[in-house]
This record gives sequence, C-alpha cells and structure tokens, in this order.
Amino acid sequence: MTNAPLFGWLQTLYPLWRALDEESAHVSAWVGLAELALSGCTTSTDHLYVHPAGAGDLLSAENCRGTRYRHAFSSTRGSMSLSIKDGGCHPMMWCKIMM
Repeated sequence: MTNAPLFGWLQTLYPLWRALDEESAHVSAWVGLAELALSGCTTSTDHLYVHPAGAGDLLSAENCRGTRYRHAFSSTRGSMSLSIKDGGCHPMMWCKIMM
C-alpha cells in the first residue's frame, strides 16, 4: 500500500479499523512504548486518528499504558466531519458531527 493514493489507502483500511477496541489500543500502545524504550526514548505522542463507534475509550486505554511505565506520553485525537455523502472520503461511521 505504499504507492496507493491517500484516499484509496484510507478506504482500504477503514474495514480493518472497525475492529479497534480498548484492548487493541492498550496492547498496541504497550508494544510501541516498549520499542521506544529500547531505543532510549522516554517521551512520545500518538495521533489516534480513528475512533470507531462502540470501540470504547481508546485514548484512556493508550494513556494507561504510558503512565504505568513512567513514559511521558500524550495521545491526540483526529477528527473527520465530511462523510462520502458530503464530498469526503470517509464512511459516515467515522465522522463526528462538528458544531
């Protein structure tokens, strides 16, 4: 997928990202932080772009792992407001209604 256009790449991954939940966020943060610690890194951030409906509190699951190991960690949340029907490339389940 390294040569795919951005929107095509995203549309390919959306079905896979539906499976994200608190456990997968927790485990992936644990693995990522362990890899960073091996290189001597003590501070990092993660831009968790997608938050599937019903996935739970993904940011807390990530942050729990960072604080447990005294790693200076900050997670940030991405947002999308235009679905396919509104001219964007994202399925409606990924879009947050912006006020």
